[in-house]
Amino acid sequence: MDDKKTNDVIGVVKPVVDEVDELGVINPDLQESSNTKEDVKEVETQQQQQTPQQPKIIINNNDQNNKILAGLMGIFFGAFGVHNFIYGYTGKAIAQLLITLLSCFMLSWISAIWGFIEGIMILTDSIQPNKK
Repeated sequence: MDDKKTNDVIGVVKPVVDEVDELGVINPDLQESSNTKEDVKEVETQQQQQTPQQPKIIINNNDQNNKILAGLMGIFFGAFGVHNFIYGYTGKAIAQLLITLLSCFMLSWISAIWGFIEGIMILTDSIQPNKK
């Protein structure tokens, strides 16, 4: 009677093992299934596609140099709007230059104070360059 139970169990388990072998998941004859390497590569590519790419932070020395240059120009030559030309704010730069030149330098102190404040704000990163 024990042989009959053993045959029944083997008769049930054998088809399941054969089916798993065909899928490439378990194969006792081989150390590693042929599908495993391909499956791992496929999963890795799927994970790479699903994970969002983090932006790379690139510090450009040219931007840092322009910031320092614009800040110092704003402090020392703010009446002429040079710092705004460097930072790309041409409208403000022309306004400061016209106030200084059209008033024959009588109102240049207004543009100078304006430029001094903006120069300090540029150096403290309160004003960012105009990127158009």
